[in-house]
Amino acid sequence: MAQQFNTKALVQAGLLVLVFLFLVFYYHLINFRGISESQAMEQADIARNISKGDGFSTNIIRPRALKQALLRAGDGQLSLPLKDTIHAPVHPFLNSLLFRFGDTESRLEAEESIYPLDKIVAGNSLLFFVLSIGVCYLLVSRLFDTRLGFVTAILMALCQTMWAFTQSGLPQMHLLFFFNLGLLFLHKVATAVGDPENPRSPLIPALLAGCCFALLGLTHWLALWPFWGIVLAVALSFPQKLKVLVGLISPVVIGLVAWGVRNASVCGDPFGMAKVIFYGSLQPLGEAGLLRDFSSEETFSFAGLPTRLSLATLAQADGLYVALGAIIVAPLFLLALLHIFRNPITSRFRWVVLSAWIFAALGMSAFGIEENKAVQFNQLHILFAPIMSAYGLAMLSVLWSRLEIKGHMPFAHTGHIAIAIALSALPLLLTLPAGIKQGLFIKAAAKASFMHWPPYHPPILSRLSTKVGEDKSVVTDNPWGLAWYSDSPSIWLPKDWEQLTAISEEMDKLALPIAGILLTPNTTFLRLGDQILGPEGEAWSRLSLRSTVLKVGGGDIFRELDFPYSELHVLSQGGEMIFYGDKRYW
Repeated sequence: MAQQFNTKALVQAGLLVLVFLFLVFYYHLINFRGISESQAMEQADIARNISKGDGFSTNIIRPRALKQALLRAGDGQLSLPLKDTIHAPVHPFLNSLLFRFGDTESRLEAEESIYPLDKIVAGNSLLFFVLSIGVCYLLVSRLFDTRLGFVTAILMALCQTMWAFTQSGLPQMHLLFFFNLGLLFLHKVATAVGDPENPRSPLIPALLAGCCFALLGLTHWLALWPFWGIVLAVALSFPQKLKVLVGLISPVVIGLVAWGVRNASVCGDPFGMAKVIFYGSLQPLGEAGLLRDFSSEETFSFAGLPTRLSLATLAQADGLYVALGAIIVAPLFLLALLHIFRNPITSRFRWVVLSAWIFAALGMSAFGIEENKAVQFNQLHILFAPIMSAYGLAMLSVLWSRLEIKGHMPFAHTGHIAIAIALSALPLLLTLPAGIKQGLFIKAAAKASFMHWPPYHPPILSRLSTKVGEDKSVVTDNPWGLAWYSDSPSIWLPKDWEQLTAISEEMDKLALPIAGILLTPNTTFLRLGDQILGPEGEAWSRLSLRSTVLKVGGGDIFRELDFPYSELHVLSQGGEMIFYGDKRYW
């Protein structure tokens, strides 16, 4: 019987591996379009600079960061690329290790669409996704049993949202690994302190869990919120809580202090520009409104803050099922809170998960999260999908057993599991045929059209710096895309013309004069009434509308202005991407 069971388990594991390899082939070869999120490009640009020996620096020049760096330099010479003090360090450092095996100086040709380093970034996420599946299997097996652990691994492997994160270049798969590895060590802590007959010191596993949570927080600053939720749950429910808390908190504090000292040495502020991200999330114009401001003034308005926080919380509740990866059993975790499991450690651990999840939701409301978008930088719900799914499956098993279905009936004991897997895999299965057709035929027929356009057109962005000269900089509304694909200084379009003039003077001093202004669909696709002519875009409305007015024969709206970047270069066939140069470049 044991041999039959082992054979059956091996066959099931083999089938899962085959399905997983097919999905790797599909998502990272057939249907891969390059990384898709702005923050992923920002962190990838930092990683490339690390691999080239430029340290934790960025080619993206944010006006506020430039102002801070200039004030810090004083009469001294400011060096570029600027040291980055916004992003957490772990994800860029991990990417930089892999970049050493790639060509960091490569440029895309016109017929190409996928930047080679994009594949390395996505491959790094894929690697940590695989590791996360293994860690979650171990965690769930210890909380429940190996069968439930195996089913959780299947649900993860068939989760479309997790695959989308592996393609995006965002750090969520690294967060998923560190978070669940920390929970695995925390379970060892709970086991050590939960056995009164054989008490053991929880300090070593607590320290290991703390190291994992330190890496979690140093991968994404927002991920510190669920950590403090775990600390609260441990303080309220764990025996020997003093030893456990010392072990959990010490590595996190040491890691944060070390990075704060680095930031202070770079910009004079241990929080760096990262605090602006938090302030910006509480402002009507968001973090972009602050980072684009070439000013050192820290005047913040918290008008309407309670309303924005309430709306952000409601938006999370509305899209919770999708945010949890559309895994049908994950929301059943809330129902599992009402059930007392036979294993006291399993019962206690769900309150740890709940506390961490509530704190994560509060953090997402504070820092901001886009509505109805499953794949985004601040989306932390996906970290909880595996452990919540495990509790949901356990609760579903309890309810299924109470139906008292006769043993000789098909799927009498596993019907609920089959249904859960089938429904959770539906989003992936429904998009698979069209995705395969598109990847095999459209990609082969027109490589240049197989990209995240709009707004990113890697071949155009990659070649722009060679056209204007590598001794010049470019102002753009899409600095992350230009910096990543061209590996050149990219200045975020500032607040108004006066600030651009001041920035231009500073760039002249740095021997990197501004060659012109690049507008992408981030601007050209804005609505006229409330966006181009609204508070955010009014200062650059003439620039946004000039190409369109010329196209319809309305005359040059710059004719009466002394505007130094008046040479129009249309970069895309439909005029969605345009470059205003200080002279004719091509």
